[in-house]
Amino acid sequence: MEDSKLIEWNSRGLIPGPKETEKDFQERGGFCLLLKNELLKEVSIPESVPGNLSEILVPVLNSTKDLYGISPDWVPVFFSNWRLSPWHGGAAWIFQLKENSPLGAILQLRKPFYKQKHYLGIYDRNELMSHEFAHVGRMAFEEKKYEELLAYRSSKKGFTRYFGPIIQSAFESRLIIYLLATLFLMDLYFLFQGSLQAYLQTQSFKLLPLALILFALYRLRKRQSTLNNAEKKLQSLTPHASAVLYRLTDKEITLFAKSSPSTIQTYIKADPSLRWKVIRLSYIKDLILPIT
Repeated sequence: MEDSKLIEWNSRGLIPGPKETEKDFQERGGFCLLLKNELLKEVSIPESVPGNLSEILVPVLNSTKDLYGISPDWVPVFFSNWRLSPWHGGAAWIFQLKENSPLGAILQLRKPFYKQKHYLGIYDRNELMSHEFAHVGRMAFEEKKYEELLAYRSSKKGFTRYFGPIIQSAFESRLIIYLLATLFLMDLYFLFQGSLQAYLQTQSFKLLPLALILFALYRLRKRQSTLNNAEKKLQSLTPHASAVLYRLTDKEITLFAKSSPSTIQTYIKADPSLRWKVIRLSYIKDLILPIT
């Protein structure tokens, strides 16, 4: 692929995955850029897709460009409540149309978002779209450790940016919900049975949710610190540190956080992958410091 094409696709949120070959990346990029037409051929979208989304998309794409260095204007956006829980504002769906098809992505938003910017007093449309676009740009990554931390950087509120990713997966959220529900049902059972002694003996189990929350807070603090340290190290190499950080693997983020700028520079120069070629072309090509 030509360097100019790699740079263009990168700016549109088509970023090579850590294990993706140039051939696979070219197929995925070509597929994604034609995705709107391909979808209409293969599937029936549950709600009509508005023809003109520029008024909604422009501020979001400006935000993702500043935060992550991506403007994924090719992503189909539709407004539907299909398969969304009442408390969900929207979702990015990463999928394959067929078993051997490249990865693609679509963005689903609740129907009210077509005409309004907020939902339930919780969701801001621009922040929600920016958050989901952050996942889209990393669709070829299988890096879960810092994924949500990077996506929550789209929030305007410092509290949400920091504490939003405290739950790292759907499994964790279900675990806490099931645990709380089980403890509540146990209390009801023992109280209705008049088993006061059994009720008192099981009170210590209520420390389990607290222990899980404390563990999640400790983990979040450690990961936020590591992510911030990695970004600070990158800032000595390029003014586009946040964009480079967004394109790193979990292992690289951890490594860069505890490495010197010169060590990071050596790593950047030596990595032969297509992903790092794109990063060098787009952000670091003329900004590498001399090794000391």
